[in-house]
Amino acid sequence: MASWSWARRVVFGLAAAWIAILAIYLFIALRADGAIPPADASAESLFMGTRADTLVDFGTIGAIDATTLPDILARMRPADGKMHSAGLQYYKGGWMWLTFEVPPLAEGQRSWVVTHEHSRIRSLRLVLVKDGVFIERDWQFDSPERKAGLSERTPTFNFDRAELEGARVLMGFTALGAMRPEVRVETARAYAGREMREIVQITLLSGGLFAMALALLIIGARLRENSVLAAAGLSFFTGHFIYAYKGLGTSALLYRWPNAAEIFLYAAQPAFPAFILFLILTYLQLPRTYPRYAAFLGIVAAILPFQGLLVTATALGAPIPFIVGNTEAVLVCIVLGLGTLIWLSLAGATQSIKARARLFLVCMTPIAVFGIARTWLYLSTETPPWALTFFNTYVDIAATMMLLGILVVLDIQRREAALKREALGNEARFRGYAEIATDSYFETDAEGRIGNTAGRVGRMIGLAEGIRLSDALAARADRDPNGVVARLAGAPAGAELRDAEVEVLADDGLRHWVAFSAAPHAPAEGETGLRGTIADVTERVERRASEARQSTLSALGQLAGGVAHEVNNLLHPMVNLARRVRDRYTQDEDARKLLDMVIVSGRTAGEIVAGVLNAFNPSREPGAVKPIETALAEALDIVRATIPSTVRVVERVETGTGAEVPVGEMLQIVSNVLSNSIRAMQGAGRIDIELRGAGPGAVEISFADDGPGMPEAIRRRATEPFVTGRANGTGLGLSIVASIAAKWGGTVDVQSSPGKGTRLVLTVPRAVAEAKRAAE
Repeated sequence: MASWSWARRVVFGLAAAWIAILAIYLFIALRADGAIPPADASAESLFMGTRADTLVDFGTIGAIDATTLPDILARMRPADGKMHSAGLQYYKGGWMWLTFEVPPLAEGQRSWVVTHEHSRIRSLRLVLVKDGVFIERDWQFDSPERKAGLSERTPTFNFDRAELEGARVLMGFTALGAMRPEVRVETARAYAGREMREIVQITLLSGGLFAMALALLIIGARLRENSVLAAAGLSFFTGHFIYAYKGLGTSALLYRWPNAAEIFLYAAQPAFPAFILFLILTYLQLPRTYPRYAAFLGIVAAILPFQGLLVTATALGAPIPFIVGNTEAVLVCIVLGLGTLIWLSLAGATQSIKARARLFLVCMTPIAVFGIARTWLYLSTETPPWALTFFNTYVDIAATMMLLGILVVLDIQRREAALKREALGNEARFRGYAEIATDSYFETDAEGRIGNTAGRVGRMIGLAEGIRLSDALAARADRDPNGVVARLAGAPAGAELRDAEVEVLADDGLRHWVAFSAAPHAPAEGETGLRGTIADVTERVERRASEARQSTLSALGQLAGGVAHEVNNLLHPMVNLARRVRDRYTQDEDARKLLDMVIVSGRTAGEIVAGVLNAFNPSREPGAVKPIETALAEALDIVRATIPSTVRVVERVETGTGAEVPVGEMLQIVSNVLSNSIRAMQGAGRIDIELRGAGPGAVEISFADDGPGMPEAIRRRATEPFVTGRANGTGLGLSIVASIAAKWGGTVDVQSSPGKGTRLVLTVPRAVAEAKRAAE
């Protein structure tokens, strides 16, 4: 990474040096260019449009000679410094005739050219009159020379300076377009330079539009976005119009088929405004908000291209007098399109539609302004030369198309960004849900690396993005009866799992059972990963184990009940015989004390047996009831012999509490609690036992040891049956204690944490004997 950082700085430094050196060279070159003044080219290119007298004729001019020339000149309309226009009269079969005298020409140039700049001329006659000599030439857009590629883009005639200077020029032509005297007299080199610049301009404009159309077509087809496809069609037909209307279709691309080129031009020309309407319809999403108006706009846009067919038919000679030209299609587009945009920008159904309509309106401004100006030029009878030069560049059309293309692409990017924000929001929402849900989720790539994961369970077992799922699981797994780790390591992309359980060591230091469910998915084209969930099923596994133990213990309980019954039958003669021996045959006080202990132990054992039998026969009566401090003392005396010498028991007993409890049940509590504490302390430590009053109506017994304590997961369920922290434990000790406390009307509170020992607090009411009898 450090090497690339260093290399990147070098690359950026070299790029900056290259730009700086280039800027210096450009500065030097511009200074050198500024030192050379340009030559005056105006003398080599003379525009004759404002000097030419004009006449619109409908077939009356035939042969031009010394006899007919004066009459023709007399009918001419004087120029008076203006350029006349025939408007749209060409569809009535008219010819425009013009005449002018060639002024003195610049010295030093022998080859001169007379050219008409109108690219839509169909036929042209040129008559040059000098010193009584008439020289006539003609030009046809589909002449054999043109089909051979030997003709220029517009009518052009070459003359020597001697035969052209001072001559009178008569020129008559008919064209598919407004007819004007756009005539130049210029040197051959001036003509070549001007023609080259115009062809380059046309090629750049149309080529850029064709390239943009192709890019938008690919994007629109890929995204299935109608507005982008409409922009692609609009860009294509705009480029086609500029390229063909400027004469490159008939002189360069399809020079062998000039009539077919004209058909392509005029038939396809109305498709340009039609696609503007389609773009308005799709970009503003009118079918959603204004379905009826969208249907109307769509039908109009679909009808407009037929105007081009009718115009083409007229040009081919069909008698359709009510068809004027493709100008009407452009006007319909301008009026309907601008009207729609203005209406929606002011009164759109939503703020989004208003904003989009205003942006579209801004992009349409150049073509709207220039289109209206061009229409005025077509309809007017006089045209300023500057306006003709300015509006015939078609830069406005290209600029509008570029703006509209950028607009739809930016709109896609905006919507993509909105969808991305929505997706990120949904992902954040999903992750939030996963964090509070009981299950976690994960996704892996083809190599088994985690790409996404969220949830408490996954975090608890160490899952993180970028690591292999099998490695993370192998580091935590303790028991894996289903072979999940091996399946994930061997086939990370095809290891389909269904509720596969694994015991793992979690971050809280406890062992948890987790269940994996996963199925293959495709994170990328040609790849297969896993997507699945992880659930903490510790309670389910423990409940299943508990149910298995409970079934076993139930069978053992039935057996124990039978054994207890038999033991109880043996205890009665033992106790009775010990009492008889003590009363009748023994006078030694020490012997009598030992027999008393046998009698008490036998009677206590009988109570314990009675408790066991009571579990299977609840109707049995409880054992003897004594004050709670006495019952505690007797229970401690009985179990003291079983306490190791390494365990110190400290007793603090408050007398006169007033509570009475069954001695046998107290012995069960003491023996179970002390047994748990001794095992937890591993046979060495201290146990504090305290009996005290807890308010006016309760008594509290606490047992505290200094053992290792319990994890929170065990502590919460310590009094539930079959819950144990020892591998060989039954989980019944504290359950019995809690059951007895409940019989007494009391509660058990287990206070413990790892490393801080365990304290069990038994709280019972003072009237515990009455509560027990009422419960029974």
